[in-house]
Amino acid sequence: MGGFWDFLLNNDKKSENIEERSLTRALNIGLHGFLTGVSDDLYTSEQILSIPVALACTNLIVNSIKNLPIELYERIDEDTVEQITNDYRLKLLNDAPNMISTGVNFKSKLVQDLILHGNAYVEIVKEGNIITSLWNIDASNVGISKFSDKEKPHIIKDVKFKIYNSNVELSLEDMMVLTESSEDGGLTGQGVIARGYRTIELALNEIELNKNIMNNGSSPISVVKLDKNLSAEAQQRLRDSWDKMYASSQNAGKLLILEQGMEYEKLSFSPNELGLAASRTKTQADMCALFGVPESMVDSSANTYGNIESSNIRFLQYSILPHLSVIESALNKSLLLEKEKNTKFFKINSDAILQTTAKERYETLRTGMEAGIISTNEARKKENLKPLPTDFHRFSLGAILYSEKDDTLFIPNTGVVFDANNKEIISSPDLAVKGGSENTLNEQPENEKNIQNKEIKKVKVDDKDE
Repeated sequence: MGGFWDFLLNNDKKSENIEERSLTRALNIGLHGFLTGVSDDLYTSEQILSIPVALACTNLIVNSIKNLPIELYERIDEDTVEQITNDYRLKLLNDAPNMISTGVNFKSKLVQDLILHGNAYVEIVKEGNIITSLWNIDASNVGISKFSDKEKPHIIKDVKFKIYNSNVELSLEDMMVLTESSEDGGLTGQGVIARGYRTIELALNEIELNKNIMNNGSSPISVVKLDKNLSAEAQQRLRDSWDKMYASSQNAGKLLILEQGMEYEKLSFSPNELGLAASRTKTQADMCALFGVPESMVDSSANTYGNIESSNIRFLQYSILPHLSVIESALNKSLLLEKEKNTKFFKINSDAILQTTAKERYETLRTGMEAGIISTNEARKKENLKPLPTDFHRFSLGAILYSEKDDTLFIPNTGVVFDANNKEIISSPDLAVKGGSENTLNEQPENEKNIQNKEIKKVKVDDKDE
């Protein structure tokens, strides 16, 4: 029965080690005068990612965000926003943030640190006002020194960052700081490790208990009764012999042979009898709630939604958008010049999360085109298709086509081309227009008026003859 009690004793020792490690870290931080971003985390990234459901949730969020393109927009006026495609910062963020990393690697590290620790730090390397590279920094390697106002301690006058194994102090201008659930104004935050340490501890204990049950095989907890007393040495020899013969999963199912006067009493139960299956199910649900991931995306048997799209919408709203908002705010704060902040902003395009099948993508594009929200070529661009020579916006009323290029409306039902800017008919099968846009609806050519007058007179003569 040593396996179960050893598990409990080791678990107590593990908790003591965690507390001791946290205290030591806090003391070291205090001696150096810095506050680390993850000083309150009792577990490492490796520990939480050893939990299958935590790894699945982390990968779902990271993999969903790492491929989303970061875009830059400019406000032209109150009603007009234009996308900027030739800014050098877009290449840094989406393709090559530095000489080693790719845009996918950069965003993956950013999002994982933000999820697990609630902190993500990026060093911004500049030449003048031009950003030359962006470098991820492990949150655990960042020290922060805050300088407060003497009369108003809640007002921070300056902040310095110290990187582990570096003697250089960095200022806020040199760092992009991303935090979630921050309690100090945005310098440090709390991720799932700090917020859900009890759930994480339970999940790790369940894994350890299952491991011990498997390793101990047929005898995780048992009692052997004897008719006589044994010395300590004899008890140890019996225990060693028992473990050698029947312990570990390799010896499970062996025939049990008892000598004269020995009785075997089972005190352990199967995982189902111990309620481990139900406990794991509950822990899985709690872990998914901690990450904000629908359980159906981890376990298909837990699907309570009518279709995949509903699940994806919930995933976008509760799992992805909160992280995207943090990233976008940090990009706008740290990568835009002061003169740009009133007109320009970064935006992460999240359309790909909701596009699950080709049919759903095409239906979404068709809806946008029929509503006049996107043009034909804008829809083709989303599908990586070559643009048409002439681009159109579609409207209702038998499909009125609007061309942004020359500001004209084309009505296929009547064949009329109308200049929206000058309010003039350019061409129409019902009007013999001369001079193109020089003629309006109320200005018909003289020969056209004469033709219509002759037709009217002819009709009157015919009526009189009848």
